[in-house]
Amino acid sequence: MVWLFFAADVLVVAAAIVTHLIARHNRTNPPAFFRLSYESNLPTWYSSAQHAVVGTLIALLAIREIRIDPRRWCIALPALMFLFFSFDEVAMVHERIGHWVSAHTAMGDKSGMTNSAPAMIFCLPAALAFAAYAAWNTRPYWQGRPGVMFKFAFGIGLFLFSAGGLEILVNLVKTHQTIVSVETLFEEAGEMISTTIVLWGALELLAAEKLSLWFDSAGMHFGEQNKR
Repeated sequence: MVWLFFAADVLVVAAAIVTHLIARHNRTNPPAFFRLSYESNLPTWYSSAQHAVVGTLIALLAIREIRIDPRRWCIALPALMFLFFSFDEVAMVHERIGHWVSAHTAMGDKSGMTNSAPAMIFCLPAALAFAAYAAWNTRPYWQGRPGVMFKFAFGIGLFLFSAGGLEILVNLVKTHQTIVSVETLFEEAGEMISTTIVLWGALELLAAEKLSLWFDSAGMHFGEQNKR
């Protein structure tokens, strides 16, 4: 699954680059369906699906853990975070916040901020705080598992830097369209690759927890892998 998602990351980014170069050669506008900076297209829905897969996998572990002991609810925190990221991709939550901030404050006019940078000034610290809170409360699940810890820490860190940091930094070079295009490429590619890295960590976490899931006429059941 991990390699399939890495391959899909490359294909989505490659499709955006190739269609952009073809359109530039023909002096036409690139098709919106493949553009990384557009919404409601292939990159957006693919990114949303990525986050949904990560959130769902961790949510399955959370369901099992809460069934065993409700005090283990903390493992639901990263699941909720990635399910929200999936929702944000298609519902454009942070873009809407950015539009509201620009419309109701002087931030957009005075700073010249573009894209969703006004929203990221508020959303990025909130996301960092939530990620830190989730990491602290889920310590028993990643302590002693360096592979899981590294993949989650590196993946989430790269994602927040790409989605938030680069979104703000693009305003420093917004007068240079070529640099903006390269920055957008790194931003969107970084988001996709980082989410796949977190997916890798989630699968290793489920394997370490020996999570087994199956369905029958009585419903959904959890158990140890070696019992199935």
